[in-house]
Amino acid sequence: MEESAAVPSSSVGPGQIRFADACLPALAAGDYRLRMDQEVRAAPLVPLPMHSVPYASELLFSVDGPRFRLEPADIHATYPPPGAAGTFADALPHVVFTRRTLPWERTLDGGPQGDPPRPWLAVLLLGEDELLAGVEQGEGRAVAACVPPRPLPVCGGADGKEDSLLFARDPQGRSLARIRVPALGQEGPDHERLLARHAGERCQALDLPAKLFAAIAPRDVDLPWLAHARLIDTGDKEIFRGHDQGWYAVAIGNRMPGAGGAHHAFLVSLEGFADVLADFSRLDGYTSVRLAVLASWRFECVGKGDFKARMRGLDAGAFERARNAGERAGREGAGTEGTAAGVDAWLHLPLPEPAQAAESAPVRLPGEAPTPAALVHGALARGYAAFDHRLRHGEQTVSWYRGPLVPLEYPQPRLVQRLVRCSDELLRYDPECGMFDTAYAGAWQLGRLLALQNRGFVLALERARLGLRRRLAELRHAARLASLVRCAGVRGEPDDGGRPGRLREALALACAEAIEAGVGAGRAGLGPGPTPIAPAASAPTAAPVLRATELEAMLAEASAWLGRLVLLYGVPLHNLVPDEDMLPPETLRFFFLDPNWIQALVQGACSVGNADGGDLLVNRVMRFCLSPTVGDPAAETDLPIEVGAAGEAGRAAASVRARLRAECEGRATASAKASEKVSEKASTASPAGLAWPLGGFLLRSAVVEGWRGLEVEAWQGGNKLPALRIEQLADDVMLALFNGMPDTVEIRQPREGLHFGLSPTVGGSGFTRTQRDPQTGAALVGRPIDVPMRGVPEPGANVLGAPGVIDIDALAGVLRSVSAPGVAPTASASAPAAAGGAVPDGVVAAQPFGPGAFAMQMIEAAGAFRFQIVAGGARVG
Repeated sequence: MEESAAVPSSSVGPGQIRFADACLPALAAGDYRLRMDQEVRAAPLVPLPMHSVPYASELLFSVDGPRFRLEPADIHATYPPPGAAGTFADALPHVVFTRRTLPWERTLDGGPQGDPPRPWLAVLLLGEDELLAGVEQGEGRAVAACVPPRPLPVCGGADGKEDSLLFARDPQGRSLARIRVPALGQEGPDHERLLARHAGERCQALDLPAKLFAAIAPRDVDLPWLAHARLIDTGDKEIFRGHDQGWYAVAIGNRMPGAGGAHHAFLVSLEGFADVLADFSRLDGYTSVRLAVLASWRFECVGKGDFKARMRGLDAGAFERARNAGERAGREGAGTEGTAAGVDAWLHLPLPEPAQAAESAPVRLPGEAPTPAALVHGALARGYAAFDHRLRHGEQTVSWYRGPLVPLEYPQPRLVQRLVRCSDELLRYDPECGMFDTAYAGAWQLGRLLALQNRGFVLALERARLGLRRRLAELRHAARLASLVRCAGVRGEPDDGGRPGRLREALALACAEAIEAGVGAGRAGLGPGPTPIAPAASAPTAAPVLRATELEAMLAEASAWLGRLVLLYGVPLHNLVPDEDMLPPETLRFFFLDPNWIQALVQGACSVGNADGGDLLVNRVMRFCLSPTVGDPAAETDLPIEVGAAGEAGRAAASVRARLRAECEGRATASAKASEKVSEKASTASPAGLAWPLGGFLLRSAVVEGWRGLEVEAWQGGNKLPALRIEQLADDVMLALFNGMPDTVEIRQPREGLHFGLSPTVGGSGFTRTQRDPQTGAALVGRPIDVPMRGVPEPGANVLGAPGVIDIDALAGVLRSVSAPGVAPTASASAPAAAGGAVPDGVVAAQPFGPGAFAMQMIEAAGAFRFQIVAGGARVG
């Protein structure tokens, strides 16, 4: 078998998938014996030394892994989504695992993995009538009914009389010999070890009629085709912790659901059933089969709840950009350019109907006060909502509030250097309506509370403040000392210690003047602020300043946390969307990010530990450097810092996503760290950060919960915008924020969860499948392939049969014969879909037509929907 080098995720571009037959672990779960023998051999004509008896040592160890239950984090997604109702009768159910090796970490019989590799688990599908009512045979004779999953001990109690997964017993403790349980060594020499290892462990157990199990369970020859691995690009997705660099494993079912009914899918362990899957006649004499259930979910094949139907029915409103003129709408009444009456795609409360808006905003004469209805309409158009407000002195009032996601565009943040000691200083009063605007006050207070929750940030902020105070004092004293030395006429003759002759006198004079100037009072915030550092008239060079690299090192820890805060990590959803009516179910709403709200949030976080004001110069420098944007150097000419030192929080925010991907997906390699250092150096030379104005969208829909890991791309003027944050905030709410304001957004079905789809025949008695090009994955024009189904059982075996069970091995044989007769398809990392072989520890090997190529032939195309913002409306495709 020819093997190639490990395939990094960078070899798969956006929208591409790479398939692999299997990802095998270094060692499958089980017990191992490691023996070492050392033999000493003498050289020719040299006698053996004394004590040269060969040395031998032996080590027994076990490799553990999931067996009777899975952790929730092991499963990334299921299809169809749990609890969903839609047109799922044309797709096979499947489970997507976060760990690429999970389906092959065990074997069916506990021995070495076979060739081709076989997964130890499978997806079984049951109709709800089969699960709840059992299966009936001819002439009214009933066989054993299904027993739905229920918790059972793995091995039973200490007395061995409790019903369990591995030991079936009746309530009286008698053995139930006609229930086939997993054969895991209960009757062999490993009996005691099995009991000791799984004592006290419980799992979900499902009892199926033996003949129903034989009708729907995959055969031994089917199993290799029912699991494969996929490599996708994760650059346009939410970042999931613990995921394997874009690798996923997928287990597929072998039975199509029936239209118009409810179904239950079960992920079960097949370990201990190797003999049964090779020959179902071994179930003769058994009435039931007991299986360990690793996961289960229910769905219905009714209605239109699939991905494409839900996205087509999404309420995206009528798009209309609300620019800066939207701020004037509240003052000048409705109908001002830049706002939209009625339902639109921007994030705000519903506006009055057009007729009501016209009545509420009559033509105003110069100097005439706006009507209350016009004020309310303008506030809603700017994203505000009214809430009860209790003032500090106990009075109750109603005030306006809005979060950072607003329906109008702002320029980049204003560099406000005024020290804010409490949130009330940011309250704004509107005399026209007699109400307070609490937006920025709430942001400041929220930032302070979030900072107080994070002990690491508070300590980092205090370290940065102390280091900055010390460094600024050094610069101030160095400039004064240089001036005193020049005034004293030092000519450079060294004294006994090698220092200039009169340096000691100059130092003493500098210290005395520093004390006299009130350095202590300035540090306590009681005296006047420090004067700007200016060179003496005779100085040949400018005054010393703090370098950008020096500031970056000082503020690195604090700016890293603030960078996440700028992207609203940790901000509760009700602070982002204060009223649920702003984001109704099944809607898509766009927004701009209010930079002044973000500025207040950051300032509130930086106020921790500085309640008394502290050193005014230190506070000004920190607020300037830790701002969310690269400021204008001309605005702060008196600060002793290098040009371009501002905007550390913004630069940190721009790199948060890359750092999180490296941390959560295991992408932090030596080369990546080296390139990261180079990029950091480049960023100091050329300040780069957030490209204001920033924008994005909020999606509230069942697709967020049902199709985990939606892929999102955005463009502005044809140029792709980098994503700053893509995250699921609630079960059905997703936030996407980009480095810029997009004019086009595309939402795609997650490629790791693309399902196996078949087309029903005209008569509805079978299914067909369209062939794909093995190199590009494109559908080929031609006669569809008839999908072979499992044969109808003989009378007396199972009269009702199990409709919809596919003969997977026969289908793979048909696809193999028509895709490349006599020629094995080759892997291609650059193609949209490519097939590979077994992947031991991430090493991909080219193979003949295998499970990877079979998966490429069977998957359905991803659904993609593009929303383009245009003047006066929206175009959705």
